[in-house]
Amino acid sequence: MDFFNYLKDNKLFVLIISLVINVILVVLSSIFVYKCYSFECDNDTNERLTFASNEDDKTQKIYVEVKGAVKKAGVFEVDDNAIINDLIKLSGGFKSNAWTNNINLSKKVANEMVIYVFTQSEYKNINKNKTTFGNKSASSASITPSQDVCECPTYNIANCVENGISEIITGEKETVFTKPSEERNEIKENTSTNTENNNNLININTASKEELMTLPGIGSSKAEDIINYRNTNGYFTKIQDITNVSGIGSALYEKIKDLITV
Repeated sequence: MDFFNYLKDNKLFVLIISLVINVILVVLSSIFVYKCYSFECDNDTNERLTFASNEDDKTQKIYVEVKGAVKKAGVFEVDDNAIINDLIKLSGGFKSNAWTNNINLSKKVANEMVIYVFTQSEYKNINKNKTTFGNKSASSASITPSQDVCECPTYNIANCVENGISEIITGEKETVFTKPSEERNEIKENTSTNTENNNNLININTASKEELMTLPGIGSSKAEDIINYRNTNGYFTKIQDITNVSGIGSALYEKIKDLITV
């Protein structure tokens, strides 16, 4: 009863207290509503920005093959923003005898690309047997490693490898070797003339013993002699060079010259 009597005696004070409490509640409610609204708007904006960012950052998976002087050759699945150095790491790194001066490790890879790592002896033999350009021999001609890319018209990369190129892109395109102008002009000329005809010819630089034995007059012994000759002296630079192999004279050459290529 004392409490009610107190309220009756202090109506003005009670009224003021009530008004203050109501004002405080209104202010707090306003602040709460404002913060909620702001948070929802910001959250919505963040969601849209995040979605847009995710769309921009989307990557696709591609497949690249690594061959040659690496510790673990094979086909590797990587993001489409990967570089050659990423593939070399996946393949366990270079072998101790790898030739790396003609590989641009910072180059971005492409789907179905082949990275061929030569051994030092392989690359030396290729350059030793290249045709002379102008007053320079191929072995002393300047080669720009970071620009050596071969676009191969088929999945047979033999021609690219024969020209000492490690970065090979396969596809249905005309063969293009991006090498210095002196070499590039001659390679393009030879390629444009021989690409169609070479498809059904035996490449005496890369053919196996069994493939060589399909040529008329080439038996097991002569096929082995051809392979031993190119392993010792390097690749043939022209088909006529096959007559340098013991046992292959002009008569046999006339029989096979239309069936072979380099």
